[in-house]
Amino acid sequence: VQLHVSHSLLGDLDAGRRAGAAAVQRLRRLDEPVELVHALFSMATVVGEHLYSDLVPVPTTVATCEAEAREALAIATSLGWTAGAALSRRAIGGVLAAADRPAEAVALLRESERQASSIDHLIHTLRAKVMLGDALFDIGDTQGSRRKFGEAIELGSQLGTKAPLLPCHLRLVEVDLLEGRVDDAAERLEEVLVDSGDTGRRLGVVARSQVVAASGQVDQALRLVDDALAGQNEPAPRLGELRGEMLARLGQLEQATTVLRRADRRAAEAGLQQRRRWIVATRARVAAMTGDRGEAARRCDEAWAMTESAAAGLDDDLASLLRADMERRTSGVPRTAGRLRSDGGAPGALTKRETEVALVLARGLTNQQIADELFISVRTAETHVKRILSKLGFTSRGQVAGWVHEQHLDDR
Repeated sequence: VQLHVSHSLLGDLDAGRRAGAAAVQRLRRLDEPVELVHALFSMATVVGEHLYSDLVPVPTTVATCEAEAREALAIATSLGWTAGAALSRRAIGGVLAAADRPAEAVALLRESERQASSIDHLIHTLRAKVMLGDALFDIGDTQGSRRKFGEAIELGSQLGTKAPLLPCHLRLVEVDLLEGRVDDAAERLEEVLVDSGDTGRRLGVVARSQVVAASGQVDQALRLVDDALAGQNEPAPRLGELRGEMLARLGQLEQATTVLRRADRRAAEAGLQQRRRWIVATRARVAAMTGDRGEAARRCDEAWAMTESAAAGLDDDLASLLRADMERRTSGVPRTAGRLRSDGGAPGALTKRETEVALVLARGLTNQQIADELFISVRTAETHVKRILSKLGFTSRGQVAGWVHEQHLDDR
């Protein structure tokens, strides 16, 4: 089991997978259920941990890892072993996040965090917080992910441990960038590299390349990604996506299209649907840049179909953040599905919740008043208003009020 972990941390997931499989086989024969839970957990987290699946092609599938993690949970539950159950739920949550089933993932990770905390297993609690922060980031909830990462860092300082926090700090660099805080991201990254040395440089290539690109040095960022991809016959989906983005920004659109298509295929083969959702959105943007509006619209429709599928089961706040994230990723890209009429659309263009918000908005209420009336947060109300304006092609709240009246929505 330790050999599997060591190989995985060094980026040799094939060797790690072989070692882990051998460990599982022997532990089954030896009837060592506790160690078997650890082995199955270790195998499953290859998909759930971003530092693995982002940097090298995963030699397994999401479905296989989910089965391994669920077997670990069944064994731990049969033993009445709370720590093992918390560990297993964390693994399942990470796998489901990678499979783009965020509602299930968040619920399991929160339960894992609660279980680990209830027995004062602080290192498991810390790791659950980190993985939950990752899942929230994938949804687009940067505030929620920042909060969870902050809690993990505080807990890590109490424990005097740094190693489990490396993925946390690297992800916070991406959060800073997503929120437009490029200087903060660069400063945070520098601190991480000082603390973690060569390990941080190797595992932090995604964050490093993004910071370099955000500072305007896209060609240098591309070199970082190319160095990380050296020796990979098929690119790790995240690195492939990054390389495609960099190539597109440098105007090498044909090559970017090819790279993204390969990354998409690899993600699909592994069942990494969350990563696919973002890759497909990037493919839509690049297709739009080439002038191929038909391909751009098809990819945009596909990305939005995946987004709506992922939103199923999420509460309104998280579902709105997920959709807002996809709005950002596909901004300016044409769509075919649900395209609005030139006169401003039809009621069916809005979701049920958006129609409710439009009705309240049409009465002249502020975002705070909308939130109070519909029992949602102000941030969710703001997101709904932005989406309504975008979908209907309007620039003012007064236009929405006029549209509501024209469609006779206020008569219902």
